[in-house]
Amino acid sequence: MSNQKWFVARVKARSEVIASTNLQSQGFSTFNPTLKRTTRHARQFREKRVPIFPGYLFLSFDPTTAAWRSVNGTRGVVALITAAGEPVAVPDSAMKILRSNFGCGDAMRTASLAVGDSVRFMAGPFADSIGKLASIDSRGRIEVLLAVLGTQINVKADVSICVPMQVAA
Repeated sequence: MSNQKWFVARVKARSEVIASTNLQSQGFSTFNPTLKRTTRHARQFREKRVPIFPGYLFLSFDPTTAAWRSVNGTRGVVALITAAGEPVAVPDSAMKILRSNFGCGDAMRTASLAVGDSVRFMAGPFADSIGKLASIDSRGRIEVLLAVLGTQINVKADVSICVPMQVAA
């Protein structure tokens, strides 16, 4: 019987992808939830994927059979989070919530949003704006009420560029 659990490794700055690739080549399963974020620079908008937990990476293994001490020597990894020399497992309930909210391609799923929630735009011209979710349609499009210059406007967007305030960084 498999005793797979999820653990957390601290990784070097902006090395989540390198660490994940190297851990996967050693046989570990990894999970690094990301969001699309729009940055403005020199009058241009650029979209990029940023980790929700910068500097950390989730990995899955059976601590009784896996060679988990090799994680600390992996390129891109600083250290596996441990207590008293043993790796500390992430509670199953927390991982279930994270993995249910971030599915295929680590994109936020619409099931985590409900009408009336406060949401933050992570990309596009309204990046970093906060509003109230007014509606969600079956195609993954949402309508958000934003307060702009003392008035409320309706903004329609794809659900992938908004996150609930509990997840927003």
